[in-house]
Amino acid sequence: MRTMNKKQLLSALFIFASIFLITSCVKKKFDDPPDVSNYDPKLKVTNTIWELKQKFYNNGGGLTITDDVVIYGIVTADDRSGNFYKQIMIQDSTSGIAVLLNRSSGLYNDYPIGRKVYIKCKGLYLGAYGNFLQLGGGYDAIGNSVYEIPSASFDKYIVKANYPNTITPLKVKIADILFSSGSNQSTQHKQWLGRLIEIDSTEFVPQEVGQPFAQDPNISSGTDRTIQDCSGSKIVVRNSGYSQFRILPIPAGGGKLTAIYSTYETGTKKTPQLLLRDTSDVPFHASRCGGIVITPPVDITIDSLRKIYKGTDSTQTLVLANYKIHGIVISKISPDSNISKYNLMLQDESGRGIVVYYSNGYSYQLGDSLLIDVSAEDLTVYRGTMEVTATIAKTSVKGTGKTVNPVIVTLAQLNADLNNLEFNKRQYESTLVKVLGCTISGSTSTYSGDKTLTDATGSLTLFTRFNASFANSSFPTNAIDITGIATKFYYTKNEITIRTLNDIQ
Repeated sequence: MRTMNKKQLLSALFIFASIFLITSCVKKKFDDPPDVSNYDPKLKVTNTIWELKQKFYNNGGGLTITDDVVIYGIVTADDRSGNFYKQIMIQDSTSGIAVLLNRSSGLYNDYPIGRKVYIKCKGLYLGAYGNFLQLGGGYDAIGNSVYEIPSASFDKYIVKANYPNTITPLKVKIADILFSSGSNQSTQHKQWLGRLIEIDSTEFVPQEVGQPFAQDPNISSGTDRTIQDCSGSKIVVRNSGYSQFRILPIPAGGGKLTAIYSTYETGTKKTPQLLLRDTSDVPFHASRCGGIVITPPVDITIDSLRKIYKGTDSTQTLVLANYKIHGIVISKISPDSNISKYNLMLQDESGRGIVVYYSNGYSYQLGDSLLIDVSAEDLTVYRGTMEVTATIAKTSVKGTGKTVNPVIVTLAQLNADLNNLEFNKRQYESTLVKVLGCTISGSTSTYSGDKTLTDATGSLTLFTRFNASFANSSFPTNAIDITGIATKFYYTKNEITIRTLNDIQ
C-alpha cells in the first residue's frame, strides 16, 4: 500500500482544517443567542413599588433592605437625552421610583424606555434625595445621599425582561399634583411621585418662550422653567444643563405634556416639579390658551438695537418689538463696585455696546455671556446715554470667562463720537476702549471722583465712584495706557470708567 509523502500529507491536513473551520463557522451561526426581547423570566414578585416605598415612610427615613424583596417595573425614563444621569425611572401599576446605576452613559442600551425589569432588592438601600425616593447600592453618610448600584452588580440585582411595553401615563391636572411647600405631602402625592404623568392643555409661561431649556452647565447644573395650564395653575419643569436639548428654544405653542412627577426639598420647603425625558414630551404645536399667539423674539445685534432709536430727541421712549440681544458683560460690579448695581454694560460682535438697566439689580459678572429677551422692554436715552431695560427672568447666562478686546482710540476720537447728537450713530458709547500714552491729573492724588485724563489729542473725565475698592488709591503720575468703558454723563460730560486697577498699565 502506498503511503502519502510529506507534501501530500500537508495538503490533506490543510483541506481537513479548512473543512473544520467552515463547519465550525456554520455551526456558530446556529449557536448565536436568540432574540430575548419577548422573554419574561416571570420572577416571583413579593412587593409592589408602592409597598417598597412605604417601607421608607414607615421607617422614618432610609434603610437597607434585608428581606428577599422583589419588585418589577417598566422603564419610563432613561439617560438617552442626558436629562437623567446615572439613573432610570421605573413604575408598576401602583407607583414609580428612581433606580441609581453607576454608569455615566448608555444605560438606555440595556434599560430603554419600555423595558420590563425585575429588581432583587435585598442588599440595596432605599433613600431619598430632596424627598424624592431612590433605590441604590448603599448610603453615603458623609454626603447624606444614596449612591449608585455598582456596574459590576447590575445583573446581580436587575433582571431584564421583555421589551417593548406600552406605558400609559397617569392623567392629571396641575392642581392635582401641587401641594403646599410647608406641609407634608399627602399619601396620594407620595404614591404618584416617580410616575409618568400626562397633563392636557399646557404651555410655557410667556416670558420663557424662545429661551433655552436650560442654562450652560458651567453656570448651573439645572434650570427651572415654568409650565402653566389654561386655569392659571403653574408648576416647575426642571431641566439639566447637561441634557442634549438644553440649547433648544422653548416652544411658543401649547399642548399635552408628558413628564416624570418629582419633588425637591430644601429645609422645610417642598417644591413639586416635572422632569422631561426629551423635547418629545412637550410637542407644543397647538394654540396657546385663549388662542394667544406668541412670536419668539428675533436675535439682533446691539448695533441693530441702537439703530432702532432714531433722531436727536432724548425724551422719546420706544417699546421694543419681539427682540433679544446677546453679548459679553464688560462692566464689573463686585467687589470693586465702580459700576452701579443696576447698570450693566454689554458689548457684542458688532463692536457696539449698550447699558442694560435692571431695576432690581443684578449679579452678573465681568466676562459673562448673556442672552437677553428685550421684547416689550423700553429703549431710551437716560442722562445722555442709550439704555435698554431688562429683567432677570428674561436673561440667561450662556457662558463665563469671556473676553472683549478694547478698541484703541485717541481722546479726540472719543470726544467727537460721544458728542454726536444722533445717539444711534455713536460708535464707542458703552464699549470697551483703550487710550495709549495718557496722564491723569486732579485736585487730589486719589482716583475718587472726577479726574482729568489727557493724551496728545485732548482731554476728558476719568470717573471713579467713591465706594469703589480702589477709590482711595493714588493714581500714577507717569504716562499710562488705560482701558475703560466710554460713557456719556448728564448729556455734557464725556467719561471713561475703569473696572479695576488692572485697567491701568
